[in-house]
Amino acid sequence: MSAGQNAARVCNQAQSLLEQGRYDQAQALLLPLTQGAHASAQAHDLLAMLAVTRNQPEAALHHALAASQLLPENPSVWFTLGRAHKLAGQLAEAIAAYRQALALQPGFAPAWVSLGIALRQNGELDAAIECYQKAIALAPQLGVAHGNLANALVQRAQRDAAADPAAAVTDEVLTASQKAVDLAPDDAQVLYNHGLLLYRAGFLPPSAEFFNRSLAVNNSDVQCCLDLGQVLCELNRTREAISAYEKWLQLNTPHESVLMELGEQLVSVGRIQQAITVAEQLVQLAPEGGGLVLLGNAYLQARRHDEARAVGERLKALGFAGFLLGLNYFLEDPQEIFDAHEQLRQSLLRQLREQQVQLPPLHLSAQRPARLRIGLVSGDFAEHSVASFLMPLLQNIDRDRYALTLYSNRATHDPVTLAIKALGHDWLDCLQLNDKQLLERVRADQVQVLVDMAGHTLNSRVALFSLRAAPVQIAYLGYSTVSGAPAMDWRLTDVCIDSGDLPDFAGEQALLMQRSMFCYQPNTSPDIAAAPQLASGVVTFGSFNNVAKLSDATLRLWAQVLNAVPNSRLLLKARALGEEIARTNILDFLQAQGVAKDRVDLRSRLDGKADHLSLYNEIDVALDCYPYNGATTTCEALWMGVPVVSLRGRTHTSRMGHSILTAAGKPEWVTRDADCFVAKAVELAQDLDLRRQWRSQARSWLQASELFDAIGMARSFEAAVDKAWDQAARQAHAAN
Repeated sequence: MSAGQNAARVCNQAQSLLEQGRYDQAQALLLPLTQGAHASAQAHDLLAMLAVTRNQPEAALHHALAASQLLPENPSVWFTLGRAHKLAGQLAEAIAAYRQALALQPGFAPAWVSLGIALRQNGELDAAIECYQKAIALAPQLGVAHGNLANALVQRAQRDAAADPAAAVTDEVLTASQKAVDLAPDDAQVLYNHGLLLYRAGFLPPSAEFFNRSLAVNNSDVQCCLDLGQVLCELNRTREAISAYEKWLQLNTPHESVLMELGEQLVSVGRIQQAITVAEQLVQLAPEGGGLVLLGNAYLQARRHDEARAVGERLKALGFAGFLLGLNYFLEDPQEIFDAHEQLRQSLLRQLREQQVQLPPLHLSAQRPARLRIGLVSGDFAEHSVASFLMPLLQNIDRDRYALTLYSNRATHDPVTLAIKALGHDWLDCLQLNDKQLLERVRADQVQVLVDMAGHTLNSRVALFSLRAAPVQIAYLGYSTVSGAPAMDWRLTDVCIDSGDLPDFAGEQALLMQRSMFCYQPNTSPDIAAAPQLASGVVTFGSFNNVAKLSDATLRLWAQVLNAVPNSRLLLKARALGEEIARTNILDFLQAQGVAKDRVDLRSRLDGKADHLSLYNEIDVALDCYPYNGATTTCEALWMGVPVVSLRGRTHTSRMGHSILTAAGKPEWVTRDADCFVAKAVELAQDLDLRRQWRSQARSWLQASELFDAIGMARSFEAAVDKAWDQAARQAHAAN
């Protein structure tokens, strides 16, 4: 047997070993064939492919270059050289190698695909698409060509359609991607890509199916796990999402993002003790990461406020904004809250300076446009309390003078979302856009007034406002204090909440409505039953606020009320009350205040909105929280014929009850100190006739009140926006 024949035989053996994944044995056979004057081009080529598989760019280039020099007329060695250059990040050289392979063999379909991938990465998108199309013409069954074509078509559509992810996923794209799936049904990447396209197109159930199929093939893919969890949550299949995260963590090394998502969803369903365990694990894994935010929020839902506050101090020292919302649950001094947000503002300013962010100037016309373009940015255009207060504005805005664009930072399209979209305002799903992309889109839309409706809550885009996306920027409704964003101009509030005694905050002036900033619109109306005292013989106080709002100050206040009304009971409902950790904490605390445990009825979350509202029929008098008042819960109680007693404090959150009850025409239910709160609750408990009268007339009274005056709300909002615009225009032209 000649030396050449022996080399060919050994190379065939090595190739078989490579196909079996026995890389070390294959390498041991091949290396001797690359030495001396009769080195084998095939051995070099196989070693280059092995190095590519092992992500070893230097070795891949060494062997691929040797193979191309030894066998320059062979297209396969140039194809391998292209892969080696691409692995090394040398796109120009990779493109040249692929072109040489195709010059030698124009019908080499995989080389057309690889050339397309390199061209796409090099920014030559249209040329890449042509390459994929040539590959498909040559080899219609080449699944990888169809998959890459689909992704490239999406990228081109996004480029040509002002970065609208949903609009980019056309029928042509989905057809190409489905073809790739049909040809490679067990390829994890193809399955994942198809799931992602379906998600972007709004086909959530099938996208979850394909993410699941991809994970079944490659159970270590963290991004696929995260995307599956997100889709399941958006489909309100939260428990399935939790199971997906837990399964992934059982099979893989703990990952920060998966732990974070798991912890957040555990909190959302009220599994607080598990959430704390996950958060503690996350903090150990990443001591300075977002795990602290999760841990602080879980502590709040367990009513472990001292530990939550300690976490808040750690986050404050690290410059994290994620726990700013948590401060509002227990801080009673507005200056402390403002100081924490000022620290964030300074941190964001430093980041902008360090990153040398230079934004183009934004110009205001000297004269108000005939139709002022207003953008609303929110993650809550859905079944959420914010939507209950926003719908009256969306329905009644003067469309001749204002044009609204709604930037929705969530993918969920529940019935409330569909009702909002049906109003016909411009709409953009922006969850998949980063801040820079959304900034470009807002400016392309020529938005003149941009309103942040999320602040530091879930699905926030507050960082966008630091980049000065619009000439006038306003914080409103979704977050109950200043935002801390450096370029935020105003916080939209009202004369009850901001009566001139709150601290000044740099940049964010108080933009006052002369009426309540709240206008409520219920979306369901269960029957109001007779006063429960008539059947039970005792007065039942209650609150349906989340456990985080049940501060020590709140429970002490409520205990005083219960002690002042013998035999009275307390009914509380919250998601976290399904957990023993929260139940025990509350019952023990109240017992220490003299309230026996058998006087307290703790209920967990009810799934249906109508069932939730109907539970108010078991309450005689609703007690508000302090220092974070209820908003939606106060309106719901009133709508169900239940009077509400609220304590007015010094912060924004402790004055929301004042604003709502004043708008409802019941300012007498607002109290100024703890003694007055107790006295008012006792008075209402003792006056059954008054409560019966309120239950009989509550809805007609409310519908005639400012709280339900949707047209008045829209006009007041418009006047506030005009004031902000006029002042900005005057300042801009005075500076010129």
